[in-house]
Amino acid sequence: MVIDWQKCLGGTQSDIPFSIQHTTDGGYIVVGESESSDGDVTQNFGNRDAWLIKIDSLSNLQWQVSLGGGNIEFAYKVIQTQDNGYIVGGSSYSNICPGANSNMWFLKTDSIGNILWQQCYGGGNFEGIYSFQPTTDGGFIVIGTTAGPLPGGADVMVVKCDSIGNLLWVQTYGGSSSDFGIDILQTADNGYMILSDADSQDGDITFSHGNEEYLLLKIDSVGNVVNSKCLGGSKRDTPRSFYQTNDGGFIIVGHSRSVDGDVTGNFNSNGYYTDIWVVRIDSLANILWEQNFGGHDIDEGYSIYPVNGGGSVIVGSTYSNSGNVSGNHGLWDIWVFKIDDFGNIIWQKCFGGSMNDQGHSIIQDSNGDFVIAGSTTSNDYDVSGLHSVNLEDYWIFHLANVTGIDEFQNINNHFEVYPNPFTDEVNLTLKNLNGKEVTIEIYNIYGQLVSVIPQETIQSDLKFVKKDLNQFPSGVYIVNFRISTGIYTQRLIKL
Repeated sequence: MVIDWQKCLGGTQSDIPFSIQHTTDGGYIVVGESESSDGDVTQNFGNRDAWLIKIDSLSNLQWQVSLGGGNIEFAYKVIQTQDNGYIVGGSSYSNICPGANSNMWFLKTDSIGNILWQQCYGGGNFEGIYSFQPTTDGGFIVIGTTAGPLPGGADVMVVKCDSIGNLLWVQTYGGSSSDFGIDILQTADNGYMILSDADSQDGDITFSHGNEEYLLLKIDSVGNVVNSKCLGGSKRDTPRSFYQTNDGGFIIVGHSRSVDGDVTGNFNSNGYYTDIWVVRIDSLANILWEQNFGGHDIDEGYSIYPVNGGGSVIVGSTYSNSGNVSGNHGLWDIWVFKIDDFGNIIWQKCFGGSMNDQGHSIIQDSNGDFVIAGSTTSNDYDVSGLHSVNLEDYWIFHLANVTGIDEFQNINNHFEVYPNPFTDEVNLTLKNLNGKEVTIEIYNIYGQLVSVIPQETIQSDLKFVKKDLNQFPSGVYIVNFRISTGIYTQRLIKL
């Protein structure tokens, strides 16, 4: 897996992207926030602007525009419309929107970033858009958060609007603590599934494990709550992105500190550091499987995207260089990995330099390649062209020939664990790995390494390793097959 091209974009102040989308001309549109007024940024209206950039298929900057007023603006998402314009959602603290605090800020631009219309939603509280989606009636469903001095801290806020942003209805959801709107998708019955970060244990939250959790709220076409489901454990579990699967269910990514409840494994048993936590649910929010990914330091998941041919690709940030993670360049790296439809890692790789690199958004383009938008303060290893010292640039990079890097696309043909569940002994089978060095690691549910089979080169087409785990207590274990091209992970259950 190699970076085909990479580009730092920004100026000498902080510039951070949050969303990237493929455009019909083969290029990419990226939006985030910028405090710069030099380098690639030709204008700044105030403290911080939303910064919208268009690049071609080779990362050449075609145009860029700062959007905002005299105070603070930022944008979390952008999509292209059928007329080759763009819809942007974020938050405005300026006189663009009425009110003393911030409003949800929703706007349409033409094909080169000129604003055609803009709408503000909210009142005297702090409101902001985190995500939005087009709806089948030609309008949009918008999700974010409203927070103010009233009891309750923060609530999820959902807005339904028409094709030019006119408000059709607005609803808030939550309880007596703080609950944040993360993402929303329209369902086949013309209702919506809401993904939120919930800290409440009352109100619209019908069951909680006791702390911040993934919350799924199903609402009907006019915003009435149909049902709700909390996913997580007793520590903080923070969702960031989800998509709908072909069977009508959903797959969710975020990060978790829990080691109990719905979370059956964490590489850090003290619950201080987060793992990336991925959950697959059916259409009724029942868990089909869940899996932790990461190492023995901090790992955070931000974006998940369905892969052509099956599986998902995930981007986030990692401070680890252990467990599932290898190849960290130093401090924070952008971590990209692919999983199959059952949560097994197919490949993984760290990208970045010796400073801090954060992954925010990933897509697969029409060629089957992956493009990542993140921020960087590095200027070495994978990164070149940083505009500042110790302040972020947009960092956009393209992974070439992605379909060719899945050396083990049919991964189950190469690694096998049986019997599973087992009682005392387990067989570890490695197939078709001629000349490859393999290390096998077994972790318990708390992320502690309990057994290791040292690295050796597999010289034959088939190798069996029989491991006696009779002395270990019943529970869930994770088996890592660590090879030069990545790490394959499989769950193991001892009865």
